[in-house]
Amino acid sequence: MAGLTKILFIIEATSRTTLLEENANDKRATKDKLNIAKSNQKLVCNEATKRKRLYATLKGKVAEFMEETGNEPTNIIKLRDDAKKDLKEIKTELEESKEKYSTAVENYKRAFHNNLAARYKEEKTPELKIEVKIQKKRFKITKGDIKKAKDEIRELKIKQNSSELLDVSDDDNNKDNNDILNNNGLFVD
Repeated sequence: MAGLTKILFIIEATSRTTLLEENANDKRATKDKLNIAKSNQKLVCNEATKRKRLYATLKGKVAEFMEETGNEPTNIIKLRDDAKKDLKEIKTELEESKEKYSTAVENYKRAFHNNLAARYKEEKTPELKIEVKIQKKRFKITKGDIKKAKDEIRELKIKQNSSELLDVSDDDNNKDNNDILNNNGLFVD
């Protein structure tokens, strides 16, 4: 009987060590994910300012063209409006996914803290094992939410990057306007 309690104690001690290591790894991973989200936000802001500068340049070129000819090219109007609409949609989707990601990270932190508190209570009072199981389940669910939000952000960034390369047809009017578009076809508010 004494040998059995030694084995149970050893198993319990190793499982606690594993849980502590797992929690430390999860905490580091959460910090890394927050840093990634911050850097992604800086990249998006830099891209937005770059697009604003391009738009201002394009606006000046269109104004020059209007002074010379007296009217604005119709295909530029259509392309600009379409690009503005697409960009606004991508921006709103990106903001929504950022909000989802930040709430998922906050929920993860909360679950992580509650998990630690529940394990402390479990050590002090064995009747709270059910609460520990519930907290562990919540902890796993928030990990899934973070992964889902990261995937959505990654998809939106790919979508945003692919929208930079607009296809422009090669008819006579577009050849004249390609010089105005500065060979990239980007329009931004």
